[in-house]
Amino acid sequence: MDYDHKSLEILLKINDDRIIYYVYANIGILYQIQKEYKSAIIYLTKSIDGFIKHRDNSSVANSYYKLSEVYFNISDYNKANEYAQKSLKIYNEIGDDRGIAFLYFLLGKIELKQNNITKAKSYFDKAYTTSVELDSKDLIAQGYLYYSKIDSIQKNYLSALN
Repeated sequence: MDYDHKSLEILLKINDDRIIYYVYANIGILYQIQKEYKSAIIYLTKSIDGFIKHRDNSSVANSYYKLSEVYFNISDYNKANEYAQKSLKIYNEIGDDRGIAFLYFLLGKIELKQNNITKAKSYFDKAYTTSVELDSKDLIAQGYLYYSKIDSIQKNYLSALN
C-alpha cells in the first residue's frame, strides 16, 4: 500500500487526475482486503467520482461492484444492493457478461443473507445461465456452490450432495 500512496502523491503533484482514480480504486481494494472498510469506502467513492467525470463506464461499474462488496462485508445489505444494482445497470449497458454474472452472484448473496431464498435463487439462476453461456468453468462451479448452499438452507440435503 505504501507504493500506492507514493504513486498518489506524485500524480497529485503532476495533476494527472485520470490515473489518480485508478490509484484510488486500488487503494480502496487494498483497504477492503485488509478489512478497513471505512477507508475502502472513501477511496472507492473517490474513484467512482473520477471515473464518472471521465466517462469511464467500465471502471465505474467495477468500483460500484467493489463498493457493493464492502457494504456486504459490513452487513449493510441495502447499500450493497444499491451499488450492485448500479453496477449491474452499467455492465448491461456496456455488454460485460462476465461482470453481469459476478453481479448476479453478489445480488444472490445479498438476498441470501436477508433470507430471501426465492429471490436469491433467481439471481443465482441468472448468474449460472450467464456463466454457462460464457463457458466459464470457474463461474459455473461457483453457481453449483450456491445451489448447494440453498439446498442446505432448505434442508434438501440429498440435492445438496448432488
